[in-house]
Formats: sequence, structure tokens, C-alpha cells
Amino acid sequence: MADLLFSPVGGTDPISFERDGGLLHICRRYHPDRVMLYLSKEMVEHQARDDRYRAALRLLAEEDGFPMEILSEERPGLENPHIFDVFYQDFERLLRNLHRSYPRHRILVNLSSGTPAMKSALAVLINLLDFPVMGIQVDSPNRRHNGRREDPQEFDLALYWECDLDRMPEHYVDRCRVLHSENLRAKLQGQALEAHLEAGDYRAALEVGRQMGDLLPLQARQLLEAACLRERQEWRRIQPLELREKMIPKAKGDEERDIFEYLIGLRSRQQRGALVDFLRGLTPALYRLSLYAVEHQLKLPIRRYCDGRERLIRDRLNTDETGRRVLRLLDNTYPKGYKDTFLASEQCCKILEVWSDDQALKQPLLMLRDVEKNARNLAAHTIVPVTEEFVRRSCGCSSSQILTLIQSAAGQVLECPNLIWDSYERMNEHIKKAMTALPVDADTAI
Repeated sequence: MADLLFSPVGGTDPISFERDGGLLHICRRYHPDRVMLYLSKEMVEHQARDDRYRAALRLLAEEDGFPMEILSEERPGLENPHIFDVFYQDFERLLRNLHRSYPRHRILVNLSSGTPAMKSALAVLINLLDFPVMGIQVDSPNRRHNGRREDPQEFDLALYWECDLDRMPEHYVDRCRVLHSENLRAKLQGQALEAHLEAGDYRAALEVGRQMGDLLPLQARQLLEAACLRERQEWRRIQPLELREKMIPKAKGDEERDIFEYLIGLRSRQQRGALVDFLRGLTPALYRLSLYAVEHQLKLPIRRYCDGRERLIRDRLNTDETGRRVLRLLDNTYPKGYKDTFLASEQCCKILEVWSDDQALKQPLLMLRDVEKNARNLAAHTIVPVTEEFVRRSCGCSSSQILTLIQSAAGQVLECPNLIWDSYERMNEHIKKAMTALPVDADTAI
């Protein structure tokens, strides 16, 4: 990655006391492709007198054999370079423009040149920007305050360059220190993002991620976008395809994968205590499981007798012997006979109860049907808090026991005992890992 240096210019630049100033020393160490100089009124005057800053940088680039473009931001009207507020907004604007103009460059910031107000403004700013920058401090050669300054009026670049000890390998010491302070903005927003992940609020997590800008690695952003689609059961829209295949558990086909994903999401709601959503989700879960069992285990294509709205129609049931057999069963089930209605777990479970001899298959489904009848009314009509105690009292079992029934039914119906039930927890951990820019193992399922 190419480097770009943003540097205020101070009284010890470019060379003082036979050593590099901060500006020159960072360039000697990192060889940046571009350097932007920030000059206050006094430094503009020095630059106009003898071109000392650009000339010194060109000498270094020529001697070390690397290309360097020198940019300059001059503030000839800046006569109060010791006021913090003067610089903060100006520095922020310049750094943002550099990031937009050179998005593939690593931005280095010189924290050792310029006035104390300049250094303080930059030290604060690099911890609040929404894109990464690297702050660099340069120790003075004697490891203490530089003390008095040389007379800037008597600067002779050729002489100073010839006497610069940092040019000599036997005297050179790398005095650059990278400021490893964590970006405060990234830290606070990262903590908020992780809290949303734990709560299962992926939409809120993604919104925080977007606010983090380039502080959030691209891999983490892609995972968050995929997590939002996954939670909404829109897993087919996850891009790229490699991420979708890695995130969504494998299955025999799309129908099985749809059911897997729904049930895994249902477990996630139960785990984080979203009991109302968990109970409401029982009805479609039981319907898909019981319908799958009827169609695949009993080999009864029940949806053949439905219309386009998936209503089970008497006239269609009367078209063949299998349909008439189903109709006789349903007529015997309802006191006034069967009337056209939407196909649901009620009809599917009744068919399984009478026609299936597989107790391990049908028993958890029938037990879930009993729970679901109570849970549906509970979730649809209650306006009181749905607590674990309330679930026990209303359904006769805990949410964990209901989840166990779902897992047992899924293992039998879908013939997949190794379903990855903690898939959402794994996904969250991968997102957290990606937030730190650590690579995710390509062979590990999310």
C-alpha cells in the first residue's frame, strides 16, 4: 500500500542541529508517494525565501531513489498558530479530501512538527475520523525537548544537508514511533455494533456499521448486509455467491434450506428472549414441517389439491381416490364436514396422526400442534409481557422445551440430525472477527 504524509511544518524542519526534523525523518523512514505540507504565515515566508522544505524533500527523494509528489497548503494569513480551534476543522477538511482523492493510500500524519496547538488538534482528530490514519511521532535526537531553535534566517540548505547525520548509516537511528492509540470513534461504535449483534438486531448493527465508514473493514460490512438479509429470510439475495454458500447451512434442496433457515432463526429468537416472536413463529414452522412430512414421508402430494392461494379445495380432492381418501378423513374430523380452507398444520397433522406408523416422526409434530394452538392465541391476542413464566402457564411447557420439540421434529422430518442450530452465534462471531480485520478461515462455515 502506498503512503501519503500530511505534515504541518515547524521550526525544526527540515533539518536542525545536524539531524532531520520530524517532516524529513518520517519521509526518510516511510518513503511516501505524496506529501502535503501545511504552512502557517511564518513557514510560508521561509518557504518563499529559499524553498527549503520542498528542496529538502526533493534531495531526500533523489538520494534514496523514490518518487515523491509534494503538495502544499499555505496559510499566509495565519498569524495565530497557537490556537487549537483554528486548526481542527481545517485539518479535518484536508484529511477528508486526501482520503477521497487517494482512497488506496495509507495516510500518515506527522504529530511532531508544528505548534503545540497543531499537534494537539491532529492527535484528537485522528481518534475521531471515520477512516483510518496512522499518527507518527518523531523523538528528538537527544530524547528530550529540543530547547533553543537555530536562527531560521540563516538557513543554508546545502550546508545543513551535508552535515545531516541521519544521512549517514553509522549515525542513523529510526526515531519514528507509531501512535497505537485506538480510534475512539471506532471503539465506541464497535461496542454499539456488537451490542446490536447480541440482541439480534442486525438492521441496527448494519446502520452503525455504515456510520463507521471506512473504519469498518469491507468483509465485516458484507457480513452485516448478509446477516440482515438472512434474518428476513431473504438468503437467496446474499451476494457474493461464495458468502451465501458459506453462511447458509447445506441441504438437499432450496425447500429444505428454507425450512432450515427459518427454524435456525426461530431458535435465535428463543435464545435472546424474544418470546412473542418465537411463539408467533411456531405456526409457520409447524406448517412447513408437517407439510414436508406429508409430502415426502407419506408421499402424498397434498398441494396438488390446492388452488393458487393454497386453499385445500373439496372439488379437487374429489378428482381421484387419494384425494377422496383425504376428504373422508377431513369430513370425519370436522363435525359439519370439511369446508374449503387454507392448507395448514391442522390438516397435515391429522393426516400424519391417522396414516403414519412412524411414531418418532409424528409424535413431536403432534405435541407441537397442541402447543401451537395455545401459543398462537397467546401471541396473537395478549398485550401483557410474555415472560418465560407466562409461556409455562399458557402452554404447559417452557420455551426451551418447545425448542427441543422443534429440533426433534426437524431431525426426523428433514432427516438431518446434524443441523447447525447455533449458526447465528457462529455468524456473530465471524462478524466480530471481521471487525478487527482478521481474516476469516475460508474453510470454516459461518
